[in-house]
Amino acid sequence: DTSEFQRAFIWDASNGMRDLQELLETAGGLNLSGWSLEYAEAVSDDGRTVAGWGENPDGRWEAWIATVPEPSTLALLGMGAVVFAVYVWRKRRRR
Repeated sequence: DTSEFQRAFIWDASNGMRDLQELLETAGGLNLSGWSLEYAEAVSDDGRTVAGWGENPDGRWEAWIATVPEPSTLALLGMGAVVFAVYVWRKRRRR
């Protein structure tokens, strides 16, 4: 199980790096019990919608899509840049 070591995250200048799943549960009010959001693969132009892969409560890989609670404008730009950087880094690592 890699869920302890690999997590989807977001970053902004005000808050730094934050676990996306924890943010969705605390700020977004979602119950993600049993889920492990492990990869953030794509982000919308406005930086609020993120899609990726994770492990569902049955232990199977499943795609997910989530809307991040409204951040400040500066944080929004930073989050989009970081998710894109992680995507590029993962692509290079696979080569």
